Amino acid sequence: MKPKWRELTHAYGSAEDIPEILGLLKYGDQEDRKEAIDLLYGNIFHQGTIYEATGFAVEFLIDLLLDAKAEDKKEIFGLIGSIYQGTYRVPVKLNAKNIIEKRIAEIKQYYNSTESEERVWCEEGLEYLQEFAVLIGN
Repeated sequence: MKPKWRELTHAYGSAEDIPEILGLLKYGDQEDRKEAIDLLYGNIFHQGTIYEATGFAVEFLIDLLLDAKAEDKKEIFGLIGSIYQGTYRVPVKLNAKNIIEKRIAEIKQYYNSTESEERVWCEEGLEYLQEFAVLIGN
């Protein structure tokens, strides 16, 4: 299902900016990717709240996590984990937590394939993401 971003909302209103932010995360340079992660935390996961656009964005985030060419995977992993622990304060059409649970085998595949420094970072992050850590099996 292709999202109609203009009709979806996030913390600051219309989610029509999300495709551009996701594009920066996938195709941007290091500075663009950092900005994209910061914007996503602010827009689709603002202060721990999950919004209508979050479920649609999390599908893309999981796909990117599994993309061999993608960079900044530990940050993407952290955002997915944070979203899983988030709170719904508005009605949503696509439940982000359900998507994460349905795709947990794929997420575990990434987690189990991480090496050295990246693995340590993920494990340290899971210390703060207890619900997600349980889901991962850590």
